Amino acid sequence: MTSSALSLPPARHRRPTLGRIAAWAALLAMLSLTLLPLWMVIKTALMQPADCSPSRRPCCRSRRRC
Repeated sequence: MTSSALSLPPARHRRPTLGRIAAWAALLAMLSLTLLPLWMVIKTALMQPADCSPSRRPCCRSRRRC
């Protein structure tokens, strides 16, 4: 083989079309809709039980308010 047989053709620079941009945007939206709930599940599974409380304040066992 010669070196000319291994050379790649020159790259053509095409302008991105509106359809291609919309397809990439749809792909990224679907990917985020898939991964966001998974991330929330993993994050919740790795939290300590005290971190999951709505107020995130330590429980007050005394009679005075926190």
